[in-house]
Amino acid sequence: MTSKHRKRSAEPAHFLNVDLEIGSRMSLAPLSAELSANRNVFELFVGRVRGLARAHYEVHSRNHTADTIARDLVRLVESLSPQARKCWDRASVRDFNVGIQSSTIATPHLLELPLEAKTVAAIAELGGRIVVTVYAPPS
Repeated sequence: MTSKHRKRSAEPAHFLNVDLEIGSRMSLAPLSAELSANRNVFELFVGRVRGLARAHYEVHSRNHTADTIARDLVRLVESLSPQARKCWDRASVRDFNVGIQSSTIATPHLLELPLEAKTVAAIAELGGRIVVTVYAPPS
């Protein structure tokens, strides 16, 4: 059967992960070096995009909720060395990006991913934003 006629597997919408995405006009080298050396952190991307130094990370976590992973990322930023924290504080992009895979089926009709007030407050205290990315169904 050609891919054109292949049926997509039925897949409900589901939570993927929370990525930490950092962008700055200044170098992120101290921050990137520290995060990339951490065994609990997975580097997704480090490079330049549209004139900004960018670094994107995920944490290796047994916690499978958006809230617990976001809190793990908050703790990671809070534990940065002074030099790496200076890079974080100067960054213009400090996103906690919640990834969601959209559904290929009609039900369930919704997906709820609650973030506790203390998690939202902790992200705000770090100068971070919460971003939600919904990915199109796989083709």
